[in-house]
Amino acid sequence: MTVKWQYKILDENASSSSSYDGFFVKIPEGVAFLYEEQEKYESLVQLNFSNKGRLLSLTKHRVFENDFEDIPIEESLEMTKGIEDCFLFSVDGREYICPGSSSICVSPELDAIVSDDSSLDLKHIYAQHVVNPYHYEEDSFEIDDCVISHKGSFGYQCTSKSTGELMWEKKVKGYLFTEIIKYGEGILFGTAEKGGKLYYIRLSDGFSIFEIETHGTAHFEIKNGYCYCHEKAKQATLLKINLSDGSIERLQLEGKNGIDCPVRIIDDTLYTLTFEHLNDGQNANPTIYAIQL
Repeated sequence: MTVKWQYKILDENASSSSSYDGFFVKIPEGVAFLYEEQEKYESLVQLNFSNKGRLLSLTKHRVFENDFEDIPIEESLEMTKGIEDCFLFSVDGREYICPGSSSICVSPELDAIVSDDSSLDLKHIYAQHVVNPYHYEEDSFEIDDCVISHKGSFGYQCTSKSTGELMWEKKVKGYLFTEIIKYGEGILFGTAEKGGKLYYIRLSDGFSIFEIETHGTAHFEIKNGYCYCHEKAKQATLLKINLSDGSIERLQLEGKNGIDCPVRIIDDTLYTLTFEHLNDGQNANPTIYAIQL
């Protein structure tokens, strides 16, 4: 892993690192980073960068929040399409942001928002979680014939969907802060608070293929047999974990990191950020990194 470019954001309006728990999307010119201004949904800031890290433009979108989760998605879109620039709505507990357009549809196959308005800067598929869906309370995931359930930080159970038979139980450290993702013969997920690790567990019997002490994982990405996430330490550290043997490569970055650091891989580049300060009343002053994998 090598740093391609970095860019420091000096934003006097945002004093907390949690303000920047946003996301990266691909644009024709390079990449865009979007985040909430002042920890509210009143404004969404969009920074457009070239592939070489030059800031091309900064745009602030007005955002509409749809709290009516029980309304059919077609009605949600109809209600929000008159809002300028872009809007936010919820589907199945997930929050989505979309540019404003009269020609927006939903593609269930891609689990994505698709727009055919070619005038939009953020065109093509545009679907990201504005807020990471933390799973503090009891929750369950269906993977193949398995139903994996958990309750807060008290542990996990895996039962057979077809027979109802208990396959395994496991105690883990921290609350579930990510989705549970199947990879190979196992499942990957991250926990935070009360500790926090990245877990890779064999789906058939609950055996830990590996458990990595990250001190909190809310974001990770998988590409070409490797998992990428942050390790919270005195100095910001990015981990590259070999999923076949658990070996780790570390890349130290400037500043500090925490669970508010998004991680996104676009093509062969990983995008993330670190902070000068972490939720201590001082301006976070994040630095965006583009890292060649």
